[in-house]
Amino acid sequence: MRILLIEDNPGDARLIQEMLKDVKDLNYELTLVDRLATGLNHLGKENVDIILLDLNLPESQGLKTYEEVFSKAPKIPIVILTGLRDEIVAIQAIKKGAQDYLLKQDVNSHELARVIRYSIERNQAKENNNLLTDMIDLIPAAVTIHDFDGNFLYFNKKTLEIHGYTEDEFKTLNLHELEVSTTENLISQRMQEIKKLGELFFEASHFRKDRSIVPVSVNVKLTKWKNKDVLLSISTDITDRKQAEEELAKYRGHLEEMVKIRTSDLESFAYSVSHDLRAPLRAIEGFSQIIYEDYENQFDNEGKRLLKIIIDSTCKMDTLITDILALSQLGLKETALQTVNISALVEEVQNQVMANVTGRNIRWQIHKLPSVHGDRSLLRQVMVNLITNAVKFTRPQKKTIIEIGCQTEADGSTYYVKDNGVGFDKEYSEKLFEVFQRQHSDEEFEGTGIGLAIVQRIISRHHGRVWADGEVNKGAIFYFWLPNR
Repeated sequence: MRILLIEDNPGDARLIQEMLKDVKDLNYELTLVDRLATGLNHLGKENVDIILLDLNLPESQGLKTYEEVFSKAPKIPIVILTGLRDEIVAIQAIKKGAQDYLLKQDVNSHELARVIRYSIERNQAKENNNLLTDMIDLIPAAVTIHDFDGNFLYFNKKTLEIHGYTEDEFKTLNLHELEVSTTENLISQRMQEIKKLGELFFEASHFRKDRSIVPVSVNVKLTKWKNKDVLLSISTDITDRKQAEEELAKYRGHLEEMVKIRTSDLESFAYSVSHDLRAPLRAIEGFSQIIYEDYENQFDNEGKRLLKIIIDSTCKMDTLITDILALSQLGLKETALQTVNISALVEEVQNQVMANVTGRNIRWQIHKLPSVHGDRSLLRQVMVNLITNAVKFTRPQKKTIIEIGCQTEADGSTYYVKDNGVGFDKEYSEKLFEVFQRQHSDEEFEGTGIGLAIVQRIISRHHGRVWADGEVNKGAIFYFWLPNR
């Protein structure tokens, strides 16, 4: 610990040095200067962890002394150590950023050591908080914290950018003023639902400062902040997405060729956007990991937990982007048609999947599977997704049974993957193959909701079709039909 003592009185300087020597467990290196100019010059050349400052020096007195030192070293904690007993000056100094205001005649060695340690720790915590704030400002979404009355307690820069307000203007706003409510008491109803569920995802519309409307996708989570129940909200401007949806709706009746062109444009767009998202995402993950590893001892358990949530969420988003890229590339990849040995393909995929599975009692029933004319790499992806799902969704079963078979027909073959897992509600069977459609939470089963959409697209490119059958807690069967050559 490097301490700079700026004190012109030799007697007081010796007294402070003796007090520091009395503290046995304080490891420090002290530099003493008796002039303000000398101290400022030292700050410009040497590293200092804390400054002990007398206010009354030969060339400077009172708060002016503090202000000059603070302007030279605004990030270094300053403890005022003076003989001036003036409550007004003390309050003003603390307001201007001084860590503490101690009277030389009253302080003892243990109190001085405690103040030094606490000042350094508090200053480091402030720097960490500033770093976290900068990281949150990098997030391309509005991050806010508000109470159940809708009063905003925190917001990042993207919040101001999306809504067009200055910081001072936004501080006076309430969520009820910001949101375009379609029904009476909609916000209150949502808050009650969040209290019950702990988290809620929905789309809404917000007023900008100029009274124009911005559509947002909102994820709200119930959490604790300063020992109070609050709502953490992340809102993403989905104007571009909404405009894209309107454009798609406008051209819904066009010819198939026009649909193919539009789909290709959207897939290229998704591919480009996914790449652009990765840079800030990895910056957030990287900085969070650095903070977690280098400053772990300075966080309490709640701080560590929240930081871990940031890291886990960025990893989840990276997985989602990878899946989006895989989905978007399907429309760009040329199919390489050949005779594909499905039996060999299934055996290869089975071995790959089981290499990552331990402690499971799985019985495989694999029937004879006829070869088919298609793209081997794409059909392999179909089997990877279906078999992986079968293994995943049978996890709660003590004894797992997975059956893979085929029914040949005059014009083609119907392949199926059957399991005795958790199954699904038949009512939603049509939605299973849509992007981001999931029937289970991340806490139950990991996933992004893209795997079956990839299966559907691959089979469609082979001029086939996919469907599913199942019941909750009674297993599921996924079919795909492929035509003969």
